[in-house]
Amino acid sequence: MNAERSVPARACIVEDDGNILTGLKDNLEFEGFEVAAFQSAEALQERIQGDSSTFDVFVLDIMLPGQDGLSLAQWLRSRGITEPILFLTARSAEVDKLRGFQAGADDYLTKPFSVRELVARIRAILRRTGKTEVKVLRFGDCEVDFSRLQFRRAGKTQDLTKTEFSLLRLLVDNSGFVLPRETLLSKVWGYAPGCDTRTVDAHIYNLRKKVESTPESPKHILTIRGVGYKFSP
Repeated sequence: MNAERSVPARACIVEDDGNILTGLKDNLEFEGFEVAAFQSAEALQERIQGDSSTFDVFVLDIMLPGQDGLSLAQWLRSRGITEPILFLTARSAEVDKLRGFQAGADDYLTKPFSVRELVARIRAILRRTGKTEVKVLRFGDCEVDFSRLQFRRAGKTQDLTKTEFSLLRLLVDNSGFVLPRETLLSKVWGYAPGCDTRTVDAHIYNLRKKVESTPESPKHILTIRGVGYKFSP
């Protein structure tokens, strides 16, 4: 019997700043979302009018060129689109938040914000609305489902050991932070300080052969010389 795969939630982002838009799209895709990105309300409207299928969640910047995010939200609601809307804005005054909720928003995030908070808020919205919880994480040409211990690279299943899944999970959960070898040894193997850290190096070497397209020049599991390892999506 084939294992049933989780269906990624579909997120729509409308943000006129190209750098912010790219960063949000990359981070949400890394967290397992399917993402459609637009730089204007009109671009999204054209997409929806040409394709009646919708998204699971909308992330809308309020200050957009042309039609603003508030008007876009009202337009979505007028078309019977009931999926949740999260507003992004530099405005923090209570009256601005009230206008957002009156326009149909489900949540409101003030700039500047952390991507982790945005992802947490999106997932909270999806849980409240009964949408599918995202389980598959993607980076590069890899996708991993930690709940089912399944890993694929370039569309092909790779066999990871339970220890390799644990090691990858710890690195992913601390993405961007350097984890000393001693920390990895303690968290994954339960060893006491002072144990031989070459165990970590050997497993990292094997993990890279499965995760990296070019293990000798890794892009995701990086060595921080003299300290340990860091994961980069």
